[in-house]
Amino acid sequence: MNERGPTAGRAGATGTLVQPDIQLRDFLLDQGMEVGTELSGHGEGHTGLHVAAFHGHIDVVKTLLRHGARVDAIDKTWGTPPLVWALTGWARQPAGQRDSYYEVVARLVSAGAKVTPDLLAWDKAKEDPDMLAALTGDVCEARPPTSVPTGDRAR
Repeated sequence: MNERGPTAGRAGATGTLVQPDIQLRDFLLDQGMEVGTELSGHGEGHTGLHVAAFHGHIDVVKTLLRHGARVDAIDKTWGTPPLVWALTGWARQPAGQRDSYYEVVARLVSAGAKVTPDLLAWDKAKEDPDMLAALTGDVCEARPPTSVPTGDRAR
């Protein structure tokens, strides 16, 4: 047993699930790695889906959801689900680096993530029509580039 506890090795391996190596991630999941294993570091009790959502890793989010990751998992430090982690990561990014977060949020919502009224009323979300669309499920799969002015986008 590792001196950090019996799950330390699993948590480290689960951290691999949020890395961009698709083949390794799929291999681990196909071999039975639990997508809901709780991680530690920067808080306690979050999952790979929380971390992938926070970093806007859409391919990882898709893979974890396909393998049954729970969108309603609540971390033990902040008491929040992956959707809130995605919104937190999105809010911390400069405007030009937020594109992947819209699809992450839309995927989480379409997978059943609960969108509470406070998320819709949040000033940062209200100021961004694309994020409001992702939160309300009113977003198309192929989102136009952000350089196109909102008024010129086909809805």
